[in-house]
Amino acid sequence: MESETSLGVIARVALEDRSTDLAIELDRGALGVVRCTSTNSDADCTALATMVAERTFVWAGLVYETLDHPGGVDGIESFHVSELDRLVARLVQLQEAYREAG
Repeated sequence: MESETSLGVIARVALEDRSTDLAIELDRGALGVVRCTSTNSDADCTALATMVAERTFVWAGLVYETLDHPGGVDGIESFHVSELDRLVARLVQLQEAYREAG
């Protein structure tokens, strides 16, 4: 029996015209967040790490446009816009892990 894979965005929050956070339901009670922004900044990664530490989200990632600051900090995974396929694969992996554990 095949399981259905569906990633639902349950909220979208624009932050000061510079970025947008997307809350994604991985499984019942397990939410991830993806911040979409032009650059991969330490401040964004720190803010996302705080959300995970406070258990608002179980996972956080950053999607950015420019390549001037590669990599993430505070354990936050970052994805250049050219790597959206890798981001989707990661979200599906997380969703499957939470479904198996649930």
